[in-house]
Amino acid sequence: MVNKNTESGMVGKDGNISTKITNSFIQKLLNKELQPGDKLPSEPELSAEYGVGRNSIREALKMLSVFGVIEVRKGIGTYITKSLNSEVFNPLILSIVYDQNKQKDFFEYRFVYEVAVIELAIKKIDQAMIKRLRANNNKIKKLMNNNEENSVAKIRKFDFDFHMMILESTGNPFFIKQGIAIYTLFYNSIGSLTKDDVKHTFNHHKGIIDSMESKDAEAIRDAVWASSEFWLDVIG
Repeated sequence: MVNKNTESGMVGKDGNISTKITNSFIQKLLNKELQPGDKLPSEPELSAEYGVGRNSIREALKMLSVFGVIEVRKGIGTYITKSLNSEVFNPLILSIVYDQNKQKDFFEYRFVYEVAVIELAIKKIDQAMIKRLRANNNKIKKLMNNNEENSVAKIRKFDFDFHMMILESTGNPFFIKQGIAIYTLFYNSIGSLTKDDVKHTFNHHKGIIDSMESKDAEAIRDAVWASSEFWLDVIG
């Protein structure tokens, strides 16, 4: 138990309290003090344990939720997710999570990264992969006007799979590992998709596929930049 009067000793008087608390959770996972599926104490209990106000606890939990470390089960409690993404422990990605107020910087970073990935994939991709990408995008098109409850989840999965296929095409494990982390963070941050979002996703994917097939690097840069601006506006 940490006394509130010693808060500066626990989280750093001048530091970001919620970030320090989040780091503490990550450290507990690394030390196996917390395991996937474990239920977390309540907000009041965590507030007392860390010697901080409940707002700091809520902000820390929000960070962990955005990155998929925890899940809230309504009426039951908050739990460590059963299948943790190993990239949770990537220092670079953690720093991006902590800088959620720097969305523009993140999207500029993603733009440069994504263009590099696609330009590398252009050199290695074959027609079989082009067909897989088009088939994936056609699945999104079929679901664009579908109001079924699980259609959004399906679309997000197809969208994620689309980018994973491009990563696969690079054949480069460094790009792949970093890309999984970047896209996981992105999809956890955009929230629910609207019909406009889905339409944009389909058109953006089509533009990328066409550009990859024609090996038009300039068109790819334009398509990725337009998409970055679109999502930056959506997320705000």
